[in-house]
Amino acid sequence: MRQLLDAPEAGHALRDELEGLRSLRIGRVRIIYKIGSGSLIEPVAVGPRRTIYEETLKRLRPRPPDRP
Repeated sequence: MRQLLDAPEAGHALRDELEGLRSLRIGRVRIIYKIGSGSLIEPVAVGPRRTIYEETLKRLRPRPPDRP
């Protein structure tokens, strides 16, 4: 976490549907985050590489409205 606080750009920029977010690897875990105004670090998701990108997409996609 210190690495992220010291250098928010340390993580690599994500592409395609996750553009605007960054990913930092810490062991087997990834921290998905975005850099807000004033270098504010806004965490989006934390989890294993195997599933974190799919889970992040699910969280960010708008849900379709419920049908009556």
